[in-house]
Amino acid sequence: MENLQNNSIVSKIDEIIDSIKDSKEYQNYLFLFDKLSKNDRCNSLIKQVKTLQKELVKKQANGQNVNELEEKINKLVSELNSIPLYVEFVDKQQDLNKIYQSIKIRLDNYFNDLFN
Repeated sequence: MENLQNNSIVSKIDEIIDSIKDSKEYQNYLFLFDKLSKNDRCNSLIKQVKTLQKELVKKQANGQNVNELEEKINKLVSELNSIPLYVEFVDKQQDLNKIYQSIKIRLDNYFNDLFN
């Protein structure tokens, strides 16, 4: 009996995942992700930001001044935010994260009520 319930739960979770994958929001995200991955300028800027962020973390851990790195990162992020494709991608990513968070919160609340 317990195995049937577990299978039913897994099946419902799979339905939720399939529903998300089939959603317009997710399809738009994939489309933008593909376009962004082919954009050399965006990829170069993102790579530079990530590299500088790693360097910043190391310097902060060593107690070094990071003001110059922060300025460089901010300039690169500003440049990224001037690219409409990147901005649209980030917006879609945030929309999907809101959907995921909503699902997670509902599940958390359900289990919290169930076990408390």
